[in-house]
Amino acid sequence: MPDHTPAPPADAGPEALAAAIRVAHHGAAGERTALLHALEQRAETPESRTVLADTALLLLATLRAEDGSLDMVAADWLRRFGRPEHLDAVRALRPKLRPRTALRDWRLEVDRAIAMLQARAEGGCGCAVDAAHGAPPVSRDYERLSDTTDRERYAIIWQVRCRSCTRRWDVVEQHGYHYPTFAWSRADADG
Repeated sequence: MPDHTPAPPADAGPEALAAAIRVAHHGAAGERTALLHALEQRAETPESRTVLADTALLLLATLRAEDGSLDMVAADWLRRFGRPEHLDAVRALRPKLRPRTALRDWRLEVDRAIAMLQARAEGGCGCAVDAAHGAPPVSRDYERLSDTTDRERYAIIWQVRCRSCTRRWDVVEQHGYHYPTFAWSRADADG
């Protein structure tokens, strides 16, 4: 990581993390990516994941026009690291979030985070939520069993297993014109 955008200390709270992310966001793209990656690597304990989710909530609550795609980062972190305790706050913020010009409404990512938090609040597994919302199967929640390339369909077909409920899924990663999409189907014998 570049010397001029160091990662905050490991015990930094949401305010310090949000400030560091905003500084890196306005720097070079590589700085932002390196900082986000470094922070995500810290998500090894429930406490550290909660700090990242709290940071995401703070970013959403204080979005500024110049923050650009930080909204997507915040929504992704809430989906991946959020706890049921975050659900009411995210639901309360959702109607206040402004759309921005894009191919699709970024607030769909917040809706996906809400669905994941709801599943956690109900004590359920999140793989069905990821499947219903077409999430990429790249989080630590999934074990990648295989991946193959289908050159005729311009797709990558993944087989993954949910680490929580052990369901197996086939996920077709289709690279469209602007962004990849992910179509999930159960790969289990009973699915």
